Amino acid sequence: MIFTHTGLLGDFIQTWPIASWYYQKTGRKIDFVVTDADCFKDIAELTLKQPFTNSIRKAPFKVNDYGCGGQPYKFNPADFGINGEYINLGYPCYPQIEHGWIPYLIASEHNFGVDENFIINIPVKEAINTDVLVSKPFIIEQDQKLQYDGLGKREWGVFMLSYFVPSSVKTISGKNGLYADLCQIKQASHTYVSEGGLSIILDLMDVNFTMYYREQGGCDGRWFESVYYRQNNPKRKFISIPKGITFHKSP
Repeated sequence: MIFTHTGLLGDFIQTWPIASWYYQKTGRKIDFVVTDADCFKDIAELTLKQPFTNSIRKAPFKVNDYGCGGQPYKFNPADFGINGEYINLGYPCYPQIEHGWIPYLIASEHNFGVDENFIINIPVKEAINTDVLVSKPFIIEQDQKLQYDGLGKREWGVFMLSYFVPSSVKTISGKNGLYADLCQIKQASHTYVSEGGLSIILDLMDVNFTMYYREQGGCDGRWFESVYYRQNNPKRKFISIPKGITFHKSP
């Protein structure tokens, strides 16, 4: 079965609890088809290690707007040479609190279920250590290409982590790739992260982490917890950045 998705990294990861449910119900592995957005250049290794994955491929489908999970989200992968039975997983509308966790909104269009207990498969290679990691995989170096996410909140995320997290903690740079970073995080005692695709991954990894976010309009902490993150995760902590602190991008 082909599952397509047109969103960026965090939105794509939100389909995995659905994929896990589908695989458990049918025994059929999934061929994921995503867009050729930059954030997906480093996702294959992690995706292929999930028990429900058969393959992951990219299609040069044009996405007009990433603000609502990638719109439009319906397309035929056969138009790009990828043939087979397919289902378009995407946001049929802008998510609201009443919809609950985003995987439920996506699954409801197809009368699918959601594996509420899904944990991203990342092996622990060593014993849990005492490192406290701050993950900054948004910018490797000032003039290098941005990684993982595809929108402007990356630099704001780096600012938040730099401003609030003690400088003594260990930093993950992103130079070794997404999967290598996640293996380190899996072994750590705690991770600090800003909002974005990586925080969605951590929420499904069964690790202790703190997520800093910037409140915007109606998107307060309650909205975050009810929509973008699995509810009642005792290993997660949200910290709202005071409204008086402003990030000014360097010229």
